[in-house]
Amino acid sequence: MPQYVIRFREKESQRIGWAVKSDAGFLRLPGQFENLGELVLHRSQALQQAKQKADLVPEESIQILSPATPSSQLICQGKNYSEHIREGGENPADKTFNLFFQKASSSISGPEDVIIRPTGVRLLD
Repeated sequence: MPQYVIRFREKESQRIGWAVKSDAGFLRLPGQFENLGELVLHRSQALQQAKQKADLVPEESIQILSPATPSSQLICQGKNYSEHIREGGENPADKTFNLFFQKASSSISGPEDVIIRPTGVRLLD
C-alpha cells in the first residue's frame, strides 16, 4: 500500500517539516530531517511516533513543497508502463530493456510552484 509523504512549510512560522497523509489529514512526522534520504533512513521510527502523537497539520496552514531537497540524487525509470511507451510512439512489445535516467533536484517543484520554461525549450514535462 502506498504511503503519501509531503514536505511542507508552515505559512505562519516558515518552519519546514514532513508529514504523511492519513484518513484524518496530514500527520506531522516528529524530528528534523534535512533531506529525503534522512527521512527514509528513519521512516519506521518516525511513522510509529507520528501515529502515537497524532499531531495533525491543517492543510490550509501549510505550503506543500517539493520532496526533493538540493542534496537529493533522483533516479527515474522511463517507459515503465505500456501507455507511456505508446505515448512516445513506440510499441510496448519491442521493449527489451529498462530505461533509467537521472534528474537534478532543481527540476522537481512543489504543486503550487511557478514553472519557468527557459527560452528555446519546446518540450517541457
